[in-house]
Amino acid sequence: MTPELYYLALTALITAVIWIVHVAAIVKTYGFYGPKEYKEGKVLALPDWGQRAMRCHQNSVEQLAPFAVFVLVAHLTGANNEVTAVAAMAFFWLRFAYTVAFWIGVPYLRTALFVAAWVAELAIFWAIISPGSGY
Repeated sequence: MTPELYYLALTALITAVIWIVHVAAIVKTYGFYGPKEYKEGKVLALPDWGQRAMRCHQNSVEQLAPFAVFVLVAHLTGANNEVTAVAAMAFFWLRFAYTVAFWIGVPYLRTALFVAAWVAELAIFWAIISPGSGY
């Protein structure tokens, strides 16, 4: 497995489990849903940390898609190299830190981590389209 695919899998894993914090906020605030709540599907008011957890999960889902596409295209076209490996690793760790910063509510750090992870994505994209990549 290439480093890019490894970090893609880890990023997908984090995205697949961070919803649990949002659900924990619902359970802590309102208890477990009963049949009536499941049927109605109302949006409930949550404490700030629960709202941040929900938004963090949504953002992670949104960012996973382009990252996955870039990693898979780089892999399939043979454009992966040391730069894409480092960029994939950086993306994962920056998104991990972003998730923690989002959950605990650190505004400026959160933004800086988001932008840095986005730049890592762009590095993978650049490796795909740059001269000499085979395209």
